[in-house]
Order: sequence, then C-alpha cells, then structure tokens
Amino acid sequence: MRKYLFILCMVVLAMVSMAAKPGPILDQIQIHSEDSLVAFGSSEHPKFAQTFQPSVAGTLNKIVVYISPNGSPADNMVMKIYKDNSGVPGDLVATSDVNLHISIAQPCTFIFFLYHKVHIQADTTYWFVISRTGELSSTNNYQVWGGLYTDRDLYTRGDAYLQDSAGNWNNIDTTTLQKDAYFSEFYTK
Repeated sequence: MRKYLFILCMVVLAMVSMAAKPGPILDQIQIHSEDSLVAFGSSEHPKFAQTFQPSVAGTLNKIVVYISPNGSPADNMVMKIYKDNSGVPGDLVATSDVNLHISIAQPCTFIFFLYHKVHIQADTTYWFVISRTGELSSTNNYQVWGGLYTDRDLYTRGDAYLQDSAGNWNNIDTTTLQKDAYFSEFYTK
C-alpha cells in the first residue's frame, strides 16, 4: 500500500511541477512584412537592432525574427540583448548561444533562444542587436524583413536601427518612413 501511495504522490508532484512551469508566453509581436527592411553584415552596416519594451515583467525566453540571405552568406548570426543607455545599447544582458545559420534561399524565421535567465522589466527599453560571426561583405549578408509605411507606426514600443561603419546607431524608424522588424518576443513567468 505504501508503495502505491508513494507512486501516487510522485505522479501528483510531477503533474504539479509541469503545471507550474508553463512554456514560453508571447508578449508582443510585429508581423507586418512588406519587403526586406534592411541589409546588415556589410562594412557599411555591420549590425541591425530593434528596440522593444516588454509589456510584462518576466524572464526573457526567445526572440523570433524574419531574416533572409542577401547573396550567399556562409556564417552564423548571433543576437545580443542590451539595456538601453540613452538611445544606444548599454549593458549586455544576454546572448543567443546557438549557431543559427542554415542554407536558406527564401526569407526564414530565425529563433534566437536565450538560455541564460534574464529578468526583464515591463515598459523598459531593451535592444536586440543582430550581427554575423564571419567577415563583413557587401554582396553576401543578411536582410531583416519588416514593415514600412508612410502613414503609421507599426510598432510604437520601439524603433529599428542600423549601425554604420563608424559604430554609430542610426534610427531607420523615422517620422517620414516607419520601419520596424518582423519579430516576436516571448517570456516565461
């Protein structure tokens, strides 16, 4: 009898444990995609960034971005998450730790998993910055997809940026042309 009671207790504990650990929860999404937004990974524009403000506090789990190759890049991409420092990336809080390159010819969804526990605050600005691991190239690089409109801002909780060859961040989400990456952000409680 004790054996069965022990097994029943273990089953109940396992069920409670599984119920207490839900999977990633979608916090926000910007899925309007008209065309490739911008190319990055060249000497002219080494990195792409999108600022975002989580709507809830939690542990950042992953960010999904729609990306396509421009030419034939043969290296990986990496994403780093930074706190905002007066309009530029500040303290590094997380890095995607998987190699993400696969041979693709069409736009593809890339999932940047963040395995390190990073607690994010609601309504606080963070940057996700995407770069490549290989040589910069003007003919073989990557393109982030997104929406661009002249009459509305698709994502009002952040802006898209390109880094120039001098290391400056240039906001490409302007008042005359609204641009934001096609992305989604997930968290766990």
